[in-house]
Amino acid sequence: MYSYCRQSKGRLQFVVVYKVNRFSRDNYDHHVYKALFAKVGVTLRSATEYFDDSPVGKLTENMLSAFSQFDNDQRSENTVVGMSCLARRTMDVQGPSRLYEYDRSEWEANNSPRAFPSAPDPECP
Repeated sequence: MYSYCRQSKGRLQFVVVYKVNRFSRDNYDHHVYKALFAKVGVTLRSATEYFDDSPVGKLTENMLSAFSQFDNDQRSENTVVGMSCLARRTMDVQGPSRLYEYDRSEWEANNSPRAFPSAPDPECP
């Protein structure tokens, strides 16, 4: 997108995104690309969120960008925690899961398996 804006320098005024979080999910990247666009005379605009070059508009844009990064970091952390919990519960993340551990001596005594669920992990939701 930036290379297109650079090639079309002087012919484009705005880059319109649906929401700020669709433009960048990292606060640093958001400001770097916004500065690069400003060098070629292009301004960032959002179709669903209002911000301008006033002090309040700049604050709003910074908050939207920061919340985008927060949301992305939170989702990433939740994913890692969930995968860790699955691994600790001896479940295969990619294929069929092993939900139960069997006590072989009890199975031999009763001729039927008695399933023991894995112990709950206090760190897992």
